[in-house]
Amino acid sequence: MGRPYREQVAIAVAPERRGLYIPSPVNAVARRCSSIINSERFQFFIVGVIIVNAISLGLYTFANLEESLGPTLVLIDQICLAIYVVELIIRFLSYGKHPGQFFKSGWNVFDFIVIGSVFIPGLSNETAILRVLRVLRIARLLRYMPDLQVLARGLLKALRPLSGLLFLTILLLFLYGMAGWAFFHNAEPEYWDNIGRSMLTLFTVLTLEGWPDIMYPLLDLSPWVALYFISFVLIATFIVFNMVIGVILNSLDTAHKAENARQRAAALADDGVLISDPQVLAHIEALREAIDDLEVDIASRDAGAAPAPKAAGGTADAKA
Repeated sequence: MGRPYREQVAIAVAPERRGLYIPSPVNAVARRCSSIINSERFQFFIVGVIIVNAISLGLYTFANLEESLGPTLVLIDQICLAIYVVELIIRFLSYGKHPGQFFKSGWNVFDFIVIGSVFIPGLSNETAILRVLRVLRIARLLRYMPDLQVLARGLLKALRPLSGLLFLTILLLFLYGMAGWAFFHNAEPEYWDNIGRSMLTLFTVLTLEGWPDIMYPLLDLSPWVALYFISFVLIATFIVFNMVIGVILNSLDTAHKAENARQRAAALADDGVLISDPQVLAHIEALREAIDDLEVDIASRDAGAAPAPKAAGGTADAKA
């Protein structure tokens, strides 16, 4: 049979290296840069730099500390920026003769924009934009924390089904808002004067923040007012919110299964093959099981076919 099928499957799909890892670098520089980027010590060092950078940015928000430690904090920020630039260069060089692959990774593009935008001429005068870009550097922690990456992927997968729930919530706010305006705009114009104010009031009720204070003054109009508020709280808060939680948990479960599939496929890999299609990665587990079944089937066929020559020989001897 030759090499087992499992050893013939080579897929490098580690989440933090997908789009970054290059099999068999073509030169010593790329090989060295690749080993540096993928080393745990280097990754821990970058995480430490990001944390120090985050602390310095936080200290910079205190006016009294800005006056006394301002130059020091600026120096720390510049040192961190220099380290980020060196990291970006090393990561780019690790691609060897395939530099175009660098920009196929979303994280690489994010790093390039956040770090490279600092050197755009004229942007140095935009203090607010620079501060936002500095804060975005802290988001690079996601790159070096696989658990956070799984969480982020799960939340992103939940955006599409959550958009339907968002539309349902807006529709519910509009319907109840129109009813509230019709019933209460004369009694409580502060909360129900128009559809916009009515929907804002109901959004406050949706958060369960002080909604009895909104309901009790209206009970003098009719005891049925309680039914209006209670039905809205039950439908919007408990049903819709539970649906949102269910969608998020389902997306997180899907993300964890995809992560397990990547890890199992990476454990089988001898060489790296770039895979960027998330649907392919999601079906790796099913493919692995299919390969196992195929191995068993071929092995059973070989075992059944092996005695055939002996049987033929035995028959010939019997005839002789």
